[in-house]
Amino acid sequence: MWGQKERWLTELQESGKQIPALDSKPDITGYEWIWEAFTNLMGDRNVGMATGPIPWSAIDRYAVRYDIVGYDFEMLVHGVQELDAAYMNSLSDGKDRKEKSNGRPSKNNPVNRKRIRR
Repeated sequence: MWGQKERWLTELQESGKQIPALDSKPDITGYEWIWEAFTNLMGDRNVGMATGPIPWSAIDRYAVRYDIVGYDFEMLVHGVQELDAAYMNSLSDGKDRKEKSNGRPSKNNPVNRKRIRR
């Protein structure tokens, strides 16, 4: 799931460095299929003035396509919706940080100073 970054972090850890991210890495063994569904369904969300959640109908279509039924369907819906809620929260956290700064670039950043001067 973490791809190249995981290998790099593992190599650092093996060289004796403390890597807290690896210690708190969730174990999704057996649930990779839910993560795959979530990443495949990311493009089905409504995007307008704001990014919307993945529609239930998109999850249902995905389940029909891959013949996911019964308990597995319930796991799929719950898993995708939980991952999506975390994703949506991460988006709103970034928006909140931007709103706290009034959406303006920081005057203390030397890169932005040139743009701010008029």
